[in-house]
Amino acid sequence: MNTTHKNGAEKTSNIDGGLSRNMRLYTELDSNGQLVSRELTAYECQLEDDVEHLQEALFTISSQYAKIQFRLRQISSATTCEKNYLLKELEDMATQGVDGRNCMPAGNPWLRRGSTWA
Repeated sequence: MNTTHKNGAEKTSNIDGGLSRNMRLYTELDSNGQLVSRELTAYECQLEDDVEHLQEALFTISSQYAKIQFRLRQISSATTCEKNYLLKELEDMATQGVDGRNCMPAGNPWLRRGSTWA
């Protein structure tokens, strides 16, 4: 692919490595319909990485939320015996962070001892 840069220089890229792998380009059409590219700054690359990370985190949280919703529907239609088991599983799911870490540290003063949620 040939692209014309704003300074008029042309850079050729090809699949087998014409451009360095770390180089990211921003490409757009100019007013004449020509592709114009420029290399992204380090700040712009960091912003792109941050957006990608946030999108992945949002997907993970949304998936966890859907699992909790599904479990709550199961609990609402379960028998009394099944509810206790499903509530325990929901508790385990809710206290485990979406990244697999326990988000309720031991000795948390906000949790009542002996309750079904602690």
